[in-house]
Amino acid sequence: MNGSTWHKWVSKIQEYDFDIEYVKGKKRIVADALSRRPMTLSLMDITQELKTQCLVEYSKDQQECEILDGTHGDYRYRVMDDVIYYKDKIYLVP
Repeated sequence: MNGSTWHKWVSKIQEYDFDIEYVKGKKRIVADALSRRPMTLSLMDITQELKTQCLVEYSKDQQECEILDGTHGDYRYRVMDDVIYYKDKIYLVP
């Protein structure tokens, strides 16, 4: 910002009575949400082969079966098109 632009804005905001206060990050919910990257799940292209492989692996574990049928109850997991997502990332069985 050059000097004349700076002086222009300073003179403009001097007309207002305001105080600048620090707000802790946890309390700046709206600003925090605006600064985060949008979810890109819709941009991912998951092949049918990967879906099939995931379903085979999910079927071998009770927890994953509970997540798939909706009885697990942990909000961090969700299912879209038979693929489990954990915190918005594809969940792969270890």
